[in-house]
Amino acid sequence: MGAGGGVARGPGGGGRRASAADKANRFSIARGEVIEVAVAVEIAWLAGDASEESSKRCNVLADRVSAMLFRLSGR
Repeated sequence: MGAGGGVARGPGGGGRRASAADKANRFSIARGEVIEVAVAVEIAWLAGDASEESSKRCNVLADRVSAMLFRLSGR
């Protein structure tokens, strides 16, 4: 599944953790996966495999998801 699967699995795993530190770690890992997905789409755009609009929309969504995960991590 790669980074996209990690974005989906990370928060789910974080929500089931007992300790606050473990939850924060899982949410932080998911934030990293979000960035990987956004970079992959940007590379696809630069290679001509995705549209510029798709890249821009992905970056906007990545920013929003990253902000949500940051708040969930409690950091």
